[in-house]
Amino acid sequence: MGESDYTLPLDAFIRSVGVNKQSPHAFFLGAGASISSGIQSAWMCIWEWKREIFLSQNPELRAQFRELSQQSVRKRIQRWLETEGIIPFDDRDEYGYYAEECYPIPKNRRHYFQNLVSSASPGLGYQLLCLLAEAGIVHSVWTTNFDGLVPKAAASLQLDLTVVDVGVDSSARLQRQHRLDELLHVALHGDYRYDALKNTRAELRNQDDELRAGLVKDARDKNLIVVGYSGRDDSVMDALREAYAQEGTGWLYWCGYDAEAPPKPVRQLIDKARQNGREAYYVNASGFDDLAERLASHCLEGQLAERAREKRAEMRRDPSQHLQPFTVQQSRPTGLIKSNAFQVECPSEVLCFEWDLDLEGGGYWSELRDRTRGRSDIVAGFLGTDVLALSTIDGVRDAFRGDPISKVRRRPISDDDLRMQNGVVVSLFTKALTRSIAEVRGLNVYGKNLLWVDESTRKSAYGQTYMVHEAARIHLRRYRQQQYLVISPTIVTHDMSGEEPSRRADKELKRKVLSRQYNSEYNDALDRWRERFDIGGGASFEFPPNSGSMFLFNIRSAPDFAAVSSSKGRAITVPDAAKRLVRVRGIELQEPELLFSRSRGSGHAKDFNPVRGLCQNLPYDYALNRNGLGGDIRVGVICPRQDTQVLSRYLKRFAQKQRAKTKDEYLTDYPGFRGAFGVALDVPEPQNNAWVECPEPDPSLSPERGGTALSQSIMRAVDQLHASPSSPHVIVVYVPRRWASFESFSDENQVFDLHDQVKAFSIERGIATQFLRESTVQDSYQGSIMWSLALAFYVKAMRTPWVLDRMDDDTAFVGLGFSLDHHARAGRQVLMGCSHIYNAEGLGLSYRMSQIESPVIDRRKNPFMSREDARRMAENTLQLYYSSRFRLPQRVVVHKRVHFKREEREGLLEGLSGVDNVDLLEINVEPSLRYVASRVKNGQFRGDGFPVRRGTTLPLDDDKALIWVHGSTSSVKPGRTYYQGKRRIPAPLMVKRHHGKTGLPTLAEEIVGLSKMNWNTIDLYTKLPATLDSSQSIARIGSLAGSLGAQSHDYRLFM
Repeated sequence: MGESDYTLPLDAFIRSVGVNKQSPHAFFLGAGASISSGIQSAWMCIWEWKREIFLSQNPELRAQFRELSQQSVRKRIQRWLETEGIIPFDDRDEYGYYAEECYPIPKNRRHYFQNLVSSASPGLGYQLLCLLAEAGIVHSVWTTNFDGLVPKAAASLQLDLTVVDVGVDSSARLQRQHRLDELLHVALHGDYRYDALKNTRAELRNQDDELRAGLVKDARDKNLIVVGYSGRDDSVMDALREAYAQEGTGWLYWCGYDAEAPPKPVRQLIDKARQNGREAYYVNASGFDDLAERLASHCLEGQLAERAREKRAEMRRDPSQHLQPFTVQQSRPTGLIKSNAFQVECPSEVLCFEWDLDLEGGGYWSELRDRTRGRSDIVAGFLGTDVLALSTIDGVRDAFRGDPISKVRRRPISDDDLRMQNGVVVSLFTKALTRSIAEVRGLNVYGKNLLWVDESTRKSAYGQTYMVHEAARIHLRRYRQQQYLVISPTIVTHDMSGEEPSRRADKELKRKVLSRQYNSEYNDALDRWRERFDIGGGASFEFPPNSGSMFLFNIRSAPDFAAVSSSKGRAITVPDAAKRLVRVRGIELQEPELLFSRSRGSGHAKDFNPVRGLCQNLPYDYALNRNGLGGDIRVGVICPRQDTQVLSRYLKRFAQKQRAKTKDEYLTDYPGFRGAFGVALDVPEPQNNAWVECPEPDPSLSPERGGTALSQSIMRAVDQLHASPSSPHVIVVYVPRRWASFESFSDENQVFDLHDQVKAFSIERGIATQFLRESTVQDSYQGSIMWSLALAFYVKAMRTPWVLDRMDDDTAFVGLGFSLDHHARAGRQVLMGCSHIYNAEGLGLSYRMSQIESPVIDRRKNPFMSREDARRMAENTLQLYYSSRFRLPQRVVVHKRVHFKREEREGLLEGLSGVDNVDLLEINVEPSLRYVASRVKNGQFRGDGFPVRRGTTLPLDDDKALIWVHGSTSSVKPGRTYYQGKRRIPAPLMVKRHHGKTGLPTLAEEIVGLSKMNWNTIDLYTKLPATLDSSQSIARIGSLAGSLGAQSHDYRLFM
């Protein structure tokens, strides 16, 4: 029987209960149902006990073993336990065994469970379950939990329902006749309030005969819904097997948690039930609360349905509230930075009229463009059913001559119109201002907002000569209730005949020219455009020019400046001429420190530079080696035969020192793998079992057939290496240049990428892979490459090279990325990749993939979550955090690349209702606004040789701020400055707050700190925080993996 034969879709399950709601239903609740109520699941308890046993004998490793969410941590604990003679990992007696092993004294065990449940409060699922019971749909609840949450929930609701508690010491109550207004609540392992608890192996195996008989009878006569239960108790499973070995009227719905296929014991139970004529199904659900909400929404009516809605409403927060304005506390300025934004006063109104078009199937914008094409005296666009325009009245009438238009009137412009930078009004103003400047100042126009000059220089690219013209792209932005003209210097290129070059050539020319436009050069380019616009004393541009339309753009003569304060900088005196231009005050954060193990003695050493920190100290987790839990890093190899010797020689070089020929302000010489990480890199010989030869693909095959065959060969080799007795920590896949045609292809039905296919296959199996291309092996900058690959080998072996020094210990960070599959069927098009970081040091970065059930796709093809999808994602976040830390976070920070729609905000806040502080942040690289670093000498402003400092933070609006994650910082060489990449000037991040009250300095410190926690690079930082960096590509790789759902994958597997 296939997996799909066992599974009933979640929506079909809801309808099945609804249509049969006159039949009696019973719930069987495991520990997973109580997680949202603040109680650990059985799985969490087991791992907490294992860790406590381990740490009580290895106390110095507590910091390295905090994150039970990481599979690598659990594996090391399990390996130690097995070495000490503990039972195997998959033993079905684990719960009872480790409870007794950790707390052999019965009173200690009882105290443990009392502490676990005493402060628990019934979550939404328990409250809705009681409403379902009040409606007569649910007659009994059976549970292995000790928590008493069902009676607590019933009491809080003040229902007419009476809960009859039955436990190990009161099983006789099962024999009495129960009334319709009673809910039977049976605690099979006892209730901490009344009974002796059952939690050891012997106690769990000896199920009370009366309780067992009662469960068998209920399962025979009622429709049983199992939620949050793993099936690990033999006594309970034996009772269920007995019940479903009989004929009966009761159905079985076994609800798993985000797992598409049922585990083997559940399949066997379903088979047994069906063999005896019973209806039995597995349901892939998203947790108890979500299940109860769906059932309540579908099954409850009237007053009870209203009460269910009220309960949900109690958990909601108004997403428009709790929005604390961005501010910073600034002392005397230590620096001045100059923007490319000039205050501009825009027209206060536009022309407006109605155009009576009757077009079948739309096409209104196309018709509008036809009317205005080739005319320099009018710009127009639709806002709803109205046409907005900048022109003269006569110009409008002439452009729309013969068309049925209404009387042309003037429409005032609101702040909201100007605030929408992609809206119709801002677009019209940008076009009009661009055309007016071009005509008045004798410049050329390209597209909507690009101006360029006739003068050119000559540059070559790919063997051809081109003309390069200085250009500027202009934008209109609104900050602090003021409109700004933002001027972004760039270039326009043509070939010698005046035609546009290929995209490839244009990109190369821009790289050559603009990458060398450093801080002072950018400042000079900006000043040249200021002179070309002739706005030195302020300027006014009318559209259309000299028409008397009174549509005026008045531009201020000088750009805005920002004063920046640093705790380590020397205070400056702002020149009088610049004081009136300083409209923003910000701060400069210090470079976040990283923690390493001391090379001598215990404790941790600090360094902001990861490379120097490794060379002068030891990796953060080096203590694992001292306790026998670390050791050398084993490498497996997949390589075609003809490249064997080249690759073998290359991999052996990782043990040797290598000079760094680049990035000398940051990068030190590579000291060999042992010199960097304190352990050896175990590279196999080609004849070793850890070296697998990959068959050469037939060069005559098409990319489709050849790529598919090659990926299958590599995946078979991955399985072979993983199955070996001493499986490698990381597998190197060598890709020669001759395979280039097989590495990727796309058509209307699929997109294939060899790297992504192999990576997704390996991730599902928990295997780390490293693609190594021939071009990398032959690169001349091997010092830098050796560092990068050596770090990758160490990290992919589930080791930790460094962590952040400090952040709030009770904060969970979440980053959202989406992958959109246009070929997938409806409801399966959008995959969400959700990254989680669970502790203050930035450890515990993992990714969880989930399907978005009801995605909302906007006109820009951006996917968004529905309210329900957002709520489920938030609830899953809390469950995952709880499974890692055994408590709920006090604060959750959500990072996203696109804005949060209102429905998303409402769903996220509802799902995070138990969290005190929630920050929803939209984070993107700012495309146009730039600042130039300065030096003040003799009272005059001068462009600095280096750009704005990394960590600079400027509040632009109550809800917007600029943060320089990319920028200049300190060098490893005293008195020197380091600018990563050394290209042009850095683009800041634009951070927009959609909800929250955390101060801007804290948010900025976290974002800058998390930019140093992407171990997929040896660079000092990435340009985005680790929560978002590569999130889109990780979601794309995840979309190829079959195992979506509850399982979280360590970030290091995606690298």
